[in-house]
Amino acid sequence: MKTQVRLTILTLSLAGFFLVGLSVTRHYDGRRAEILAQEQSEERTRLLEMVLDLQGHSSQTFAYDYSFWDDMVRFVKHPDSKWARENLEAALTTYNSNAVWVLKSDLSPVYFLNNLDSCVLMQTPLSDLELARVFSKGWFCHFYLRHDNSYLEIFGAPIQPSSDYLRVTNPLGFLMVGKVLDSGYVKNLGGLTGSKIAITDAAGGNGRSKKVGSETILFTTPLRSHTGDTLAWLEGMHDSKMLRELNDSNVRNFYLLAAFALVSSATIFLLLVLWVGLPLRQLTASLRLGDESPVEKLRLKDSEFGHLARLIIHYFRQNEELEQEIIERTKMEKELRATASKLTVMADEQKVLLENARDFIYRHDTNGVFFYTSPSVTQTTGYTSEEWGTHYTKYLTDNPMNRKVIEYTEATLKSGRAHPPYLVEICHKDGRPVLLEVNEQPYFEQGKVAGIVGVARDVTERKLIEERLKESEEKYRYLIENISDGVVIFDLEMDVLFANRTACQIFGYEAEELCGMPLRQIVAEEHYSKMARELSHPHERRESRYEAIICRKDGGQRFVLIAGKPHVDNSGNIIGSLAVFSDITEVKQAEEEKRILNGKLEHAKKMESLAVLAGGVAHDLNNILGPLVAYPEMILMGLPENSPIKKKVEMMGRSAREAADVIQDLLSLARRGRYEMTSLNLNDVINEYLESPSYHTLASRNPNVYVEVSLGRDIGPIYGSASHLLKVVMNLIINAFDAMPNGGRLLIETGQEYLKSLRGGHNKIEAGDYLIFRVKDTGIGIEPAEIRKIFEPYYSKKKMGSSGSGLGLSVVYGIVKDHKGYYDVLSKVGVGTEFLLYFPISEVRTEIKETRPDDYSGTESILVIDDIEEQREVTVQLAGSLGYNAASVANGREAVVYLKNHKVDLVIVDMILEKDFDGCDTFREIIRSNPGQKALIMSGFSATERVELTQKMGAGQFVRKPFNRETLGRAIREELNRSADATVPILIP
Repeated sequence: MKTQVRLTILTLSLAGFFLVGLSVTRHYDGRRAEILAQEQSEERTRLLEMVLDLQGHSSQTFAYDYSFWDDMVRFVKHPDSKWARENLEAALTTYNSNAVWVLKSDLSPVYFLNNLDSCVLMQTPLSDLELARVFSKGWFCHFYLRHDNSYLEIFGAPIQPSSDYLRVTNPLGFLMVGKVLDSGYVKNLGGLTGSKIAITDAAGGNGRSKKVGSETILFTTPLRSHTGDTLAWLEGMHDSKMLRELNDSNVRNFYLLAAFALVSSATIFLLLVLWVGLPLRQLTASLRLGDESPVEKLRLKDSEFGHLARLIIHYFRQNEELEQEIIERTKMEKELRATASKLTVMADEQKVLLENARDFIYRHDTNGVFFYTSPSVTQTTGYTSEEWGTHYTKYLTDNPMNRKVIEYTEATLKSGRAHPPYLVEICHKDGRPVLLEVNEQPYFEQGKVAGIVGVARDVTERKLIEERLKESEEKYRYLIENISDGVVIFDLEMDVLFANRTACQIFGYEAEELCGMPLRQIVAEEHYSKMARELSHPHERRESRYEAIICRKDGGQRFVLIAGKPHVDNSGNIIGSLAVFSDITEVKQAEEEKRILNGKLEHAKKMESLAVLAGGVAHDLNNILGPLVAYPEMILMGLPENSPIKKKVEMMGRSAREAADVIQDLLSLARRGRYEMTSLNLNDVINEYLESPSYHTLASRNPNVYVEVSLGRDIGPIYGSASHLLKVVMNLIINAFDAMPNGGRLLIETGQEYLKSLRGGHNKIEAGDYLIFRVKDTGIGIEPAEIRKIFEPYYSKKKMGSSGSGLGLSVVYGIVKDHKGYYDVLSKVGVGTEFLLYFPISEVRTEIKETRPDDYSGTESILVIDDIEEQREVTVQLAGSLGYNAASVANGREAVVYLKNHKVDLVIVDMILEKDFDGCDTFREIIRSNPGQKALIMSGFSATERVELTQKMGAGQFVRKPFNRETLGRAIREELNRSADATVPILIP
C-alpha cells in the first residue's frame, strides 16, 4: 500500500476520532441538561410543598387552638348555637377556612358550619366508621377529600381541657376544620411558586409523562386521602431560564468543535504529506537504486528522516568494508586450526587432574543432562558416574533444604551469574545421609549459557561438629538469658564485659549500653566500696553474698542480693569476676509496708478505744447539758427587758452552748458526729474563719506573724460539712500560730491537682482530682518520733492550761477521715511544719436554700419518749412553749400502750432507751399498730445505723441533744408539714 494512501487513511481515522469526541460531548451536554432539570424539579417540588403547608397553616392553627380550649370543652358537653355563631363563624374568616365540624367522643355530630354559598358540604366529611379509623391512628389527622369539582383539605384535633397540656387524657370530642382547594386557591399557589399549577385526579398519573418543551420543568406533589392513598396530584410547570441558556450554549459549542475538527484534519493531512510522504519516497528510491544521490539533500536535515538518510549512506560505505574483512577472516581460520591441536594436549592434562580430585566434579547442559562426572563421585556417594548422572534426583532426601536445589540451578542458567555455595542432602548407597556443599558456575558457548560446571564436597562431618557446637552454645545462652536473676561478668578493671537480659531489665539499660560501663556508675555510692572490695580480689577464689542498692538508668533505685565469684578462662586463669543479681525490691517494700501497716493497726485500735470512751462521755454530757441549754432560753422569755439577772442567764446559756461544742468535738473524735453534707467551696470556709472575731483576736495577739493567703480561684467543690471543716481550718491555723512564739511566716493555700499518690508518698490513694489545703509555718517544727503521736487525743507539747484541750489535731484527723480525705505532715525541727489535707473533688452540686425565721408554733398533740426524767421535762416544756399539747412516757413499752388508747400527731423518741427495746424497736412497734405515725428521733449520740434504719421505716428528722427551742420547733413543724407520702417506708423487719 502506498504511503499516500496510508496517510489518507490516518487522516480519516483522526477525523473519525474527532466525530466520536463530538458525539460524546453532545451526549454529556444532554446529560448535564437532564441533571439540571431534575435538580430544579426537586427544588420546585420542595417549594410547592412548603407553600402548600403555609396555605394550610391557618386552618391547622384553627383546629389545634380551638380544640385546646376550655370553652370548646363546655360547648361539646352543652352545645350553644349562639356561642358557636359568635366564635366559630368569626374564626372561619379569621383563619381563612371554609367549614368546621364539632363531634362528640363517639363521633356523633354536635355542630356544623360552612361559609360557601355555591356548594353544600355534607354534615360529616366521612362516615362514622371511616372517622373511627382515622382517629384510631392518632388524635391529630390531616387528609384531603374530593368535593364536587374541587378538593377539600381537612385538619382534625382532639378536644381536651387546657390543663392537659401534654394531651394524654382521652378526648371529650373532635374538632375538624376544612378548606376548599378551588381555582382561586390553585391560582394563588401558582403565584407563590412562580409556576403554572393544576390539580389532576390520581387516575390520570402524576404528570411526569407529559411531553413539554426542553426548557420546561415539571414537578408534582401528592394529595393524600384519609386512607393514605394518593387522591390527586398538584402539578406544576415552570419555564427555566437556566435550561434555555444551557441548551443554547451546548449548540454553540457543538458547531465550534465540529468546525475545529474539520480544519484540524485537513491541516494534519497536508503536513503529513509534506513532512512524511515526500522524505519516504526519497529514501525508497535510494535503497532501490543503491545510490546515495536521491538522499544527498535529505541527509543534511536535522530530523529522523535525515538520520535515516545518513544511515543509508553509512550502510553503502560499510558494505565495501565487509568485503575486505571476509578476505582477512579466511586467513585467520587457518591459524586457529593450528592452535586447536595445542589445546587438545592441554585438555588431556586437565582430565588427569579432574579424575584424581577428592571432590567430584560434574557438568550438565541447560536441560540438566549430565555428560561428565568425575570418578570421585563413587567415593563420595557410593554410586557410579552412570548411576549418578542418570538417576541422581531420586537420591535426594526429604530434607527441606533440598527444595531450593532446582530453583538455584535455574537461577544460574537464567541469569548467567554464579550462585553462592549451597547445601544438598543425599542418601548414600549404604543408606546413611550425606551432606554436600555445592559450588556451581555457568559456562558459555557463543555468548549464551550452555550449562553448568559444579563441584560437590562432602561436608557431613564438618556440619555435624558445627551443629553440636551450636547446640551447646544455644543451651548455654538460653539458660543465661532466661534465668530469673541478672548475670554480669566484670573484667579485672571492674568494667562490665557481659550482662544477660534480666540484668538489663534490673539496671534499665540496653545490653550495648552496659558493656564497658564501670561498676561505680551502676552501684549506689554508699554501697560501691563494699561491692568493689568483694569483687576486686578474684584471685582469692572466694564466693560472697551481700545486699546492695543499684542505680537504674531512669534514676530509680532497686535493692539487689548479689552473689559473686571469680571468672576463669579455659586454662583456669582468673580473668575477672562473675556476679548474680537478684532483685529483692518488692520483698523489701513488702517488709516496710508490713511494718507500717502493723503500726497503723495499733494506732487504729488505740483510736477506736478512745473513740468509744469519747462517744460514751459525749452522750452522757449531752443529756446533762439538755436542761442547761434549753432552760436559759425559756427563762429569758419570761424575764422583763430590764431584769438584773438577764445577763447572768444569757451567760449561763452561752456557756452551755460552748460546752455542747466541746462535746461535739468529742463526737468528731469518736467519728460519731452529725454531718450535714453539702457541695461547698473550701475557700468560702477559710474566708469565713479569717473574717471571724476569734481569728482577728488571734492575729492581734501575734503581730510578729506574717500571714500569706493564696486561695486557688479555679478549685472545684467538695462534698462536706461546712461547720466541721471550719473546725479543721481553725485548729490548723491556731497550731501554726502556737508553733511560732517568736514570729514567722504562715502560708494558707488551696489548689487542685490530679493525683495518683500523696506528695509525701506514704499512703496509696485512689487516683483522681483532689483539692489540696496547705498550712505551712516557719515555727519550731516537730521531732520525727513525735509526728506519729500528734493525732492522738490529749497528746500535746503545750503547757497545761496555756492553750487548747489537746483534742485539736484529733478532731482534724476524725473530720478528714469522715470526708474520705487524706493528710500529709512534713516537718523539720527548727525549720517549720507543713500540713497538707487532700479532699476528693465532688461532682455533686447542692443547692443552698436561704432560710428565714418562721413561726414554728402549733396546737398539735405530741408524745415525748425518753428514759431520763429531766430530758423528758425539758422537751415537754419546750414543745409546750411553742403551743403544742405535749405528754411524755419513760420508755418504749409505755409509749406503745399509751398510743393504743390515745392518738397523737407526732412522736419524739429518744434512741437510747432500754437495752432490749431502744428507739428503733419502739418505733417499729408503734407503726405496726399505728401505720403512718409521724415521728422525730433524738439522741445524745449522733446518727447511727439504728437511726438510719428507723428513718427508713418512716421516721423523720434526727435532732441531736442538747437542742434549743428554735431547733426543736423547726424540726417539729417541718415533720408535721411533711406529706404522708413524702417518704416511702421500707417493710417492717
